[in-house]
Amino acid sequence: MSKKIKLIYKILIILIVVISLLFLFVYFFLFQAHKNENPILYNFNPTKFSISTTKPIFFSEETNLFYSRTGNLTNKYNPIWSGEIRNAYVSPNSEYIIINTGLDIQIVDYSGNLLQKFSNKDFSIFNRKTGSNNRQSGKFWGGEFQWDHNSNSFIFIKDDLYQEPPDTNDLTKNSIYRYELQSGKIQPIFNCNERISFNFYTSNSPSSIYYEYATEEGNLGLKKVSSNNSTIEKFLPKHRKISISPDSIFINYKIEQFQGYSYDTKSLIVTINDRIIQGGYYLTSKDTTKLLISGKYGYSAFKGFSYSFEKEGYFLPGNQFYLSNVRSSQYNGSLVFNIETGEYMKLNKEICCYFSVTNNDYSQFEFRYELVPLLPEFATSAVLRIEGLK
Repeated sequence: MSKKIKLIYKILIILIVVISLLFLFVYFFLFQAHKNENPILYNFNPTKFSISTTKPIFFSEETNLFYSRTGNLTNKYNPIWSGEIRNAYVSPNSEYIIINTGLDIQIVDYSGNLLQKFSNKDFSIFNRKTGSNNRQSGKFWGGEFQWDHNSNSFIFIKDDLYQEPPDTNDLTKNSIYRYELQSGKIQPIFNCNERISFNFYTSNSPSSIYYEYATEEGNLGLKKVSSNNSTIEKFLPKHRKISISPDSIFINYKIEQFQGYSYDTKSLIVTINDRIIQGGYYLTSKDTTKLLISGKYGYSAFKGFSYSFEKEGYFLPGNQFYLSNVRSSQYNGSLVFNIETGEYMKLNKEICCYFSVTNNDYSQFEFRYELVPLLPEFATSAVLRIEGLK
């Protein structure tokens, strides 16, 4: 073996040793990964049972979208659509879904028929994962859609003139457009001639809508406007209360606004770390509190904080079943809780469900920078109460 080859071998060995030492330094001293702790679920004993919901639901596994009329998530279904879903909006009749793929906006029915596709040529596609906005003058904003109560159409915003806040000389002006499913037409319905502060709502009358605006005092309020662009009424919240009749407005709630509550707000599931009391999933309902699964949060040494075994969780329509996406040493995937029996079941894969919840399902709401369901207490307050700190 020549001296040159021997030298190359020595250099390679030295490089391997240096890289290994560098890896060990980063792993043990910088990230302190040896101190990390995965979340734990104790006495993990899932069972099997039937699931049913009071509304049909769309649900996704990885990049496949499925549809179930009964809500039975354990049946085998053929996918109706495939692609990435950044966020989605289901019609009140549960037959249509607006999908933001991150590249375009697609409208699909429950059979997977593509009714319409809008590209980023016309829309500023909102990316909820990164929080990127990319709004531009002359484009529709793909960050929010509101279905009409009859599911025949939905409304959205066009940025006639868009100027990124917090510029004090805010010249943003918006219009509201309606898309009709039957005709496939987009028509302007209101020229607001001012900035809409992200949130807007339909009404039970096709001739009027509500949108959020900034008052001269710098607060937020709601305007009800008519189809001829005249302001019918202004609503200014006081202590989060706003004097809008539930019969005159139609609100498509976001599922996360319920904070783990059922859609009649009679039941709540929260997760608690193993510290003051035994950690785990807790169900609180009718002045009673019950431990469903005991567990312990994980710990990231590098970031220096604990994190839950639940990534996200919410009730399914009908308020009997609660779906939780879990990460733990025992199981990674989706669990479904039956709150009537206290049982829980593993699904084959992690899923995400999409369905409609409106103020027809729960009519009480309040104003917290937007219209949200009126909850008995915040989920964080419920955690403190269960732990005995409140």
